[in-house]
Amino acid sequence: MMHFDLEEMLVSDVAKPYVEDGSIKETAKLIVQAKERGDLDAVGTDEKVFKTLAKTISEARGGVKKKALLAPLRLCLTSSDHGPDMGLFFSMLKHADDNVLCESVSLDERIEKLKEKFEL
Repeated sequence: MMHFDLEEMLVSDVAKPYVEDGSIKETAKLIVQAKERGDLDAVGTDEKVFKTLAKTISEARGGVKKKALLAPLRLCLTSSDHGPDMGLFFSMLKHADDNVLCESVSLDERIEKLKEKFEL
């Protein structure tokens, strides 16, 4: 959950179909845009942030639902196709700081890595 290896994820078998169909890059772009608009400012304090983000991405990607929406979103934010509830994940990231004793990558760092990787 704390680990975030974008490069490793992008070459994984799990991510391959989403890389090939462009949904990872499109989702990354939409996450970066949401961050720039301030849509993620309430991460960790408002449990609706993830649902709102997912709805915005679904609409922007033509109404995709379920796995076609959530798999690329989870891969972009966690570099994994499974893990905890995304609301809990956002809350945990909000509280991660330099006092965390394991390697952690903040939400801002994750979004910056997406932005750099996909030149957004």
